[in-house]
Amino acid sequence: MEQLSTENLIDIPKQLEDNLGWKPTVIYLVSPGIAAGKNHDFKSPSMLEGEYFRGKSTGYIGGILRVWAVAYLHKYFPEAKIVTSSKIEGISHAEVQERELLNIWEKWNIPSPEQIIKEEKSTNTMTEMEELVHLIVDNGWRGNIVAVTNDYHVPRVIKTLDCLPSLILPNDPSFEDIWERFKNMVGVNLSVKDAESILSTVSPKFEKTLQEAFEKEPLKSYRKLRIELEARGLRALEEGTYKAQPLKI
Repeated sequence: MEQLSTENLIDIPKQLEDNLGWKPTVIYLVSPGIAAGKNHDFKSPSMLEGEYFRGKSTGYIGGILRVWAVAYLHKYFPEAKIVTSSKIEGISHAEVQERELLNIWEKWNIPSPEQIIKEEKSTNTMTEMEELVHLIVDNGWRGNIVAVTNDYHVPRVIKTLDCLPSLILPNDPSFEDIWERFKNMVGVNLSVKDAESILSTVSPKFEKTLQEAFEKEPLKSYRKLRIELEARGLRALEEGTYKAQPLKI
């Protein structure tokens, strides 16, 4: 993806702040899964067939959009901490995301953060939110903490946060203390935002390009399937029957 033109927009940071609620202090990149790249390495899945969740495929459709959204957020809010996430079956998704971010910033000729925090304990949406809460409490983070994912994933991430104690406590009673400390923290706003709207805020051209892409097959059908799967997970959370599974690789 080329860096998008923003020459016709005024005060992009202000528009992004309006999108996010206010200026972010921490940006958590929810893992999009990984796909096989060139030279036997790994990458975040694009919108190409076989690179996203479809039966036994790998990650989330358009998962790379999360990486690009976080890259742009760092461009406009360089003081915010960046967290990449997940490690599954010995493969660090967080490391793949870090490499991709660094490559983008190098091409843009903008400074990268002094440190990208790699959260490598999580294996799925539930444990990602668990580890994010741990990080907030353990580091005493305050302000606007933003978890970035794809638009179709946002409702399930939000519901997972709402249900987190009931999901975690049966297997880890010690989480009760962490959760209580988190709920009692003052000056913390944890929100979940979609990469698509972030990128569309940076450039309206992106929104048009994405809409056109998903109007064509096979992406139209695969995105519909992804939305149906997300709705199924959301219903399971509401009914108390949800069972988290590691992202497939």
